[in-house]
Amino acid sequence: MAGGLLARPRAAEAQQARVYRVGVVLQGGPYVGAVDGLRKGLGELGLEEGKQFILHIREGKGDLKAVEQAAGDLEREKVDLIYAVSSSVTLAAKQATKTVPIVFYAGTDPVALGLVESFRKPGGRLTGVYGRLPDLTPKRLELLKEMVPRLRRVVMFYDRNNRVAQRDMKLARDAARQLKVELVEHRVGSVEELRAGLRALRAGETDAFLSGADAMVVGETALVILDQFGLSLDPDDQLDVDHYTAKLLTLLPPDAFKAASAEGRTTSSERAIALALAP
Repeated sequence: MAGGLLARPRAAEAQQARVYRVGVVLQGGPYVGAVDGLRKGLGELGLEEGKQFILHIREGKGDLKAVEQAAGDLEREKVDLIYAVSSSVTLAAKQATKTVPIVFYAGTDPVALGLVESFRKPGGRLTGVYGRLPDLTPKRLELLKEMVPRLRRVVMFYDRNNRVAQRDMKLARDAARQLKVELVEHRVGSVEELRAGLRALRAGETDAFLSGADAMVVGETALVILDQFGLSLDPDDQLDVDHYTAKLLTLLPPDAFKAASAEGRTTSSERAIALALAP
């Protein structure tokens, strides 16, 4: 979609050889993969980075105030448009800007969030893609219960300042009641609080970790995985989460999940699998 916004004026102004400046705002962690997807999509449209466009990437690292600052700075730097990844980041970018066009990927209904007027006619300066992620949280909890039949307690962290996360937690609570699973909720307001909360968890306190539609928590997936294995991560490290998760899964006995399920018991290996499969 961003490619379409760039490609149309590019044809009309080809003689000027204009280089478009695209701001990208995200929370880091797994969301960094969206930048690769953006580059690939623009490349498939015949747009070459450095010749037709330049990306100005800003990471909030779990801080929505930093996202607002980054979006405002990008507008003042007069980028041609901003690509915002996640619902909460898009809300922050919209709030911090006035005129710059914004293309978004939102996991939550953009109409309900007030990002666009309607699906048929977005109106205004925002348009994008809707992923319906919160609607999947109850199903993911259901699948987790199937993976671990004796599942009793599931821990979820969420940003108390994130409207999207609050809505997602309501869906999770409703699903937990139906599945007769206790949901252990930890409300946090920063990455530092999230890190402290994770490190305060004790062995046996919960049976599984489930991440919801919260960009800050998802953005710290690497931290959650490493914490489960008693490892540490420098806060400034950039980690290929998908690659590292696959490597961590090789540490598990190949028959751990199958054997545990057959015996109807919950094991630390099952918790690690459930953790690693969380988006």
